[in-house]
Amino acid sequence: DGDGGEGWALPLKQKVEEVEAEAEWLFGDAAPEFVEVRQVRARFAEWEATQPSSYADAYIGVCLPTLLSPLVRLQLIKW
Repeated sequence: DGDGGEGWALPLKQKVEEVEAEAEWLFGDAAPEFVEVRQVRARFAEWEATQPSSYADAYIGVCLPTLLSPLVRLQLIKW
């Protein structure tokens, strides 16, 4: 096709931009403390430090990967 095999680059870039825009829209009204992995993790760490029995009873250590997964994926989209 005469493009040196790079005909996929523009459609891929457009798709990535589209996905990034959708992700921004999805979390657009959320406060940073609920979107940034470090801030969310810090809130859980504070809970664990101040109320360890409640934290343990809620099985947060088991649930944390599932809770953070969408936020990590959002960051990976932008990477």
